[in-house]
Amino acid sequence: MRKIFLFLFLVWSFNVYAKFGVSIGGGGGYPLSSFGDNTLLKLNDTSGIMVDYKNSVGYFGGADVLISILELGYRYHSFAFSEVKKSPSGKIIKVPNTEDPPPSLIEQRISEENKKIDKKDLTLQTIDAGIRFYIVELLIHPYVGAGTGLAIISALDEKSYGAHVYAGGGLDFKLAPFMFLGLQLRYNIAIMQKKTSLEESAAKIAEGANFEVKDFASYMNYVTGNIMFTIAF
Repeated sequence: MRKIFLFLFLVWSFNVYAKFGVSIGGGGGYPLSSFGDNTLLKLNDTSGIMVDYKNSVGYFGGADVLISILELGYRYHSFAFSEVKKSPSGKIIKVPNTEDPPPSLIEQRISEENKKIDKKDLTLQTIDAGIRFYIVELLIHPYVGAGTGLAIISALDEKSYGAHVYAGGGLDFKLAPFMFLGLQLRYNIAIMQKKTSLEESAAKIAEGANFEVKDFASYMNYVTGNIMFTIAF
C-alpha cells in the first residue's frame, strides 16, 4: 500500500510541477559590476593605468524551452557604456626603468576613452540549461529555477567566452488554458576568461605602440526583471 501511495504522489507531483512548452519575452537588466573593472588602459609606449569601464541599465530579450522541469534558455543582453574612470587602486603599470606618466596624460587618455565609448554597447549572450520548478498551480503559478551555461560577450570590437550562472523565480498568471503571462526575476553572474596579470600587461605594453589592452575577461554580476509569455501544458 505504501508503494502505491508513493507512486500516486510521484505522478501527482509530475503533473503539478512539470510543464512542456515555450516562453518568450524581454525586459531590463541592472549591472552590479562591469566586465571592465580593473582593465588596463594604455597611456603611451611604456605605461598604462588600471581603469573601470562602467555600464548603465540595459535591456534584453530571450526564450525558454520547457521539457518537464528542464529549462533550456537563450538571452541577448545589451548594456550601454556609461563611463570610464580610474579604478580604486589607481595602479599605474609601466615598463621597468621608465618614468611615471604625468597626471595630465592620464586625464587626457581617460577623456579620450570616454569619447570612444560614447553611444557604444556591451552585448552579452547566454545559452543555459537549468531547472524550473513550479511550486503550486492555481490561477497564479509561482516557480523557482536555476541553471548554468555559456556566456558570449562583445565589447569595443572584442569578443570573449565564458560561463554563466543564474538563479531566480517568477509568477505565471493564467490567461487561458495552456497560456500564461508572467513576471520573472533573476540574479546572474557571467564569468569570462582570466584577466591579464599586471606583469603580463607591462610586458605587452613593451611590445610596441600599436598594442592596447582591452581585457574584458573578468566577471559581471547583474539582476534582470522581465515579462514572459508562456504556452505550456
